[in-house]
Amino acid sequence: MRDILFRGKRIDDGDWEYGNFIKHPDILDRTKKYHYIENYDGIGEVEPETVGQFTGLLDKNGNKIFEGDIIDINQTVNGCNLFEIVWDKTQWNARYFIEMITPRLYEYNFNELVDANIDVYEKEIEIVGNIHDNGELYRKIKGEIKWVKNKY
Repeated sequence: MRDILFRGKRIDDGDWEYGNFIKHPDILDRTKKYHYIENYDGIGEVEPETVGQFTGLLDKNGNKIFEGDIIDINQTVNGCNLFEIVWDKTQWNARYFIEMITPRLYEYNFNELVDANIDVYEKEIEIVGNIHDNGELYRKIKGEIKWVKNKY
């Protein structure tokens, strides 16, 4: 059975908080919602756009891989080795950008990308950042850096 675990950046100090995710409506204004991560140390309000769920997989250093992480798979797929981990309604996907005649983002089923035999391949996967703390790396994956270079 896999651990259900979330992370999010605290509003008060910007530190990462790990634990159970709670979305709670404001008692006086039902249109406003508060987002919390709760764990043994207490409860902290987090920025909702930073909340990501644990995939159930570890990288080669034993770090938990979360939604929003940027991973290096130490092999290339269509010339790319950096991928963003995303949830796509039913499965974990790994997203990357490829520049062709019509540049676009591609997504692979994360389990297929690293093969069905995860134990063999997860030793090669390494978390190199995340989309919230590593903007330059994230723009590289999304192709924004390539777009800027090609516009001039």
